[in-house]
Amino acid sequence: MAKPFFDAPLPYRFAHRGATRGGQIDENTWDAFTEALAQGATHIETDAQVTRDGVAVLFHDDDLVRVGATPLSLGRKLVAEYDFAELQAIRLHQGGRISSLSETLSRFPEVRFNIDVKVAGAIEPVARAIREASAEDRVLITSFSDARRLATLKLLAPAKVATSPGSAILLRAWLGFWAAAAFGRGSQLKVLRRVLADVDAIQVPQRHGVIHFANADFVAAVRELGIHVHFWVINDHATAKKLLALGATGLVSDDLPALHL
Repeated sequence: MAKPFFDAPLPYRFAHRGATRGGQIDENTWDAFTEALAQGATHIETDAQVTRDGVAVLFHDDDLVRVGATPLSLGRKLVAEYDFAELQAIRLHQGGRISSLSETLSRFPEVRFNIDVKVAGAIEPVARAIREASAEDRVLITSFSDARRLATLKLLAPAKVATSPGSAILLRAWLGFWAAAAFGRGSQLKVLRRVLADVDAIQVPQRHGVIHFANADFVAAVRELGIHVHFWVINDHATAKKLLALGATGLVSDDLPALHL
C-alpha cells in the first residue's frame, strides 16, 4: 500500500530547498517554501542539521559561510557551534532566518517534506520533531548515509514514513541489476527486490560518474517493483520531458516553472 507521502498528483514536483527565484530568496527558509507552493510544488525537499543544544534546523551546509549569514561570531562558522536561539538572531544573505524542523512542520501543517538528514547528531532531533508534530505520514527520510537514514527511521513508525536509500544501497542496486542481466529479467528484479526491500523511492541524478541512472531498463525494473523514481536536480523542460517519458514519477528542481509540468 502506498504511503500517504505519495498522495499527490503525478508527476511529483519537489522544490529543491524551496524556491529561491534565482537567489532572490534564501534557500530552506519559510519564504522559499511559501514561494515553492505558489509555484505548484507537491513536495518540499529540505535538509536537516543540528544545533549545539540539540535542535534540528533546516539548513544544507555544515557551516554558515556560503549563504552569507551575518553576523558570525569570531571563530564560529559551523551550525553545530550555535544554540538555536543564537541562530535565530542571524540573518541570511537575503534577510531570511534559519528555522527549526519542529516549527516548520507546525507552520506548514499540510505540506509534505523530503528530509535529508545531513549529520549523525541530527538523527534524534529530526525524529523527535516529526513525532511531536504527528507528521510521520507526510515526510520522507533520506540521507547519503544509509546508517543515518536507518537510525532515523528506527525512531519513527516505518509503516508510515516514506524513505529513499543512500549512496551505498543505490550502488549495490545498480551493480547488482547489471550483474544479473545475463540471467534474465527475473533475476534482475530479484536483485532489486532484495536490495531495495526497505525503500519506497529512489532519488538519483541522471548520471553519477560511470553510473547512468537515467537508463530505461533500470527505471522500468524499479517501477515494476512499485518503487518511485525521482531525479535531481532538473531545471529545464526538455530534460524533464525525457525523464518522465522514461518512467520517472518525480523531479527535484530549483526552477519548477521552467519544467512546464
